[in-house]
Amino acid sequence: MDFATPLRRLTASSVAITFASYYLCESASRGPVFTEVKFYVSLYVIWMLHFSAWALYRIIIYPKLLSPLRHLPEPTADRSWWNGYMHRTFSGMNVAESAQWQSEIKHDGVFRYLGILNSERLVFTSVEGVVEVLQRANDFVQPQLLAKIAGRILGPGLVLVNGEEHKRQRRLLLPSFSTRQIRDLYPVFWSKAVETTAKFTTLVQQTASEKGFSTPFEIDYHAGHAALDSIKSPDSDLVRNYRRTFNPTRLWQAMAVLLKFAIPAGILDRIPIRQNKDVDTARQLLRDACAASVREKKALQAKGELTTHDIISALIRDRKVVEDEELVTHMMVMLGAGHETVVVGLTWTLYELCRRPEWQKALRAEARAKLPSPDTNSEPSAYSTEVDSMPLLNAFISESLRYWPPIPQVLKNATDDTTVAGVFVPATTKVVVSIYGFNRDPRNWGPDAAEFRPERWYSRDETTGAVRFDATGGALSKYSLMSFIHGPRDCIGRVFARHEMLCVLACCVGRFEFILSDESQLDEKKVAVSGGGFSSKPLHGIEVKARQVPGW
Repeated sequence: MDFATPLRRLTASSVAITFASYYLCESASRGPVFTEVKFYVSLYVIWMLHFSAWALYRIIIYPKLLSPLRHLPEPTADRSWWNGYMHRTFSGMNVAESAQWQSEIKHDGVFRYLGILNSERLVFTSVEGVVEVLQRANDFVQPQLLAKIAGRILGPGLVLVNGEEHKRQRRLLLPSFSTRQIRDLYPVFWSKAVETTAKFTTLVQQTASEKGFSTPFEIDYHAGHAALDSIKSPDSDLVRNYRRTFNPTRLWQAMAVLLKFAIPAGILDRIPIRQNKDVDTARQLLRDACAASVREKKALQAKGELTTHDIISALIRDRKVVEDEELVTHMMVMLGAGHETVVVGLTWTLYELCRRPEWQKALRAEARAKLPSPDTNSEPSAYSTEVDSMPLLNAFISESLRYWPPIPQVLKNATDDTTVAGVFVPATTKVVVSIYGFNRDPRNWGPDAAEFRPERWYSRDETTGAVRFDATGGALSKYSLMSFIHGPRDCIGRVFARHEMLCVLACCVGRFEFILSDESQLDEKKVAVSGGGFSSKPLHGIEVKARQVPGW
């Protein structure tokens, strides 16, 4: 439901009617009738009458009596009569609701639920419906609300733009994210992994108890340093403010909802709350850092000395991008979207390892057999952590990304009236693809889809005991894994994110044993999950203790 346009029209109509009434009354009485106060009172009354009629129609009459989608299956338990399931947006992992409904409601590949002010959401669950939505990028676009909120920190980059601009940026960036290009970045990934391990080593040595375990520390805090390449300055303003930006407060979530109405984003951005201040500070710090890096690289290119293999260097050297603003925007998007994906992925993967000490032992043995100790200056080959070399590590990370997708759902706006898998979709309807639900659907992964089973990603030779990675994971369709989605807007950074996770996790688990600080969290149902930000992460973080395992 588009609220802003009707409200603007409503206001214009109210003003027109008030002026018309004002002049008609003056003409009929041949003299002034309305005082200024009466004029504004009349305008207010007329606006309120307009608004009440519109609200009654859009919130009650249309979705419940007139909508062409009203006959679709939908959840009704604990639903507000006027505000749908809005209340669940601010309680726990709201995106898990659509995944739960996906398995509980009897439906034929699509169902409806009502969100804020009974606005309609369509959730497609069949492979055919989901793939069609994702493939038709021009018919189902990124919501404007996403751009208004995330655009402050990410800028007008690949994640947020639509249409021809998205195609242009994707063509420009895609070569820099090829597997060959990412392999050239392996020394960078390994150096981050070594620095993270060194940080943990110092922490363990300084705080170890008699049993050798450190004091508790939060996983995503240190994973964030690795992803932002800022381990050497863990208390920097950039890291502190950047982390707050991706952990919005409840107040900020509530304020963001106001964007559904005709409140200009510029006004909302100036409300003096901590989230606004943090976003502004983080954005400025990030832009300054990116701009400085761009200037440095362009100066090196001018002298013919730009030899680094990072993505921005490739854009300058190989793709001939010269505009500072565009380079800064691409850099901010990669740091923003890439940072969050890697942090959340590492957090959930280490959490699952804490629940499975036998897997820690297996991955530790594999890492020590295939990689040099982080204490040496040796650098492994770019193929060291790939599937042929470390199948168990790849299997565990693949299952973690399936079971805990960093971005749990995709929301699209229908640009025009259309149909998907034979279902009519009115223009402006919000269409939901629940990645979380799709990745755990038995129709895609079999009867054990709701279980965390890394074993689905490899096979073991009964004679030799050799392990072979299975890239399908036993999925029932090539589209079953939606963690990085599919189609024209699939995540071009999937190889980048995976390689960084592989390096950091292999290095850390190769040296340390991790346990949960709070043993009650061994039950995943006891872990509250955030659904109010851009990703699904532990709402209160995951604290672990680490112990160095001798021999590496």
